[in-house]
Amino acid sequence: ALFPQGTLTLQRTLCIIKPHAMDKMLDIRMEIERAGFTVLKEKHTVLSEERASDFYCDHKAQPYFKALIQEAIAGTCALLVLC
Repeated sequence: ALFPQGTLTLQRTLCIIKPHAMDKMLDIRMEIERAGFTVLKEKHTVLSEERASDFYCDHKAQPYFKALIQEAIAGTCALLVLC
């Protein structure tokens, strides 16, 4: 085989565009693509407080945690899977 099995793995990055930046979605996406990334999948959703808290759990001890969660659940977010 030209490439042995398991040698070509696709790394992915999750990009979350929070509600306050959704009006700049097109500009953000253009910058992502200009940086050499490809958007594999895009989904728009409203995060629940529980889901946002789980996602940002590494920041739980920080004084800004509650504000971070409130910002994330304030409206529709875009979830982008990049490679």
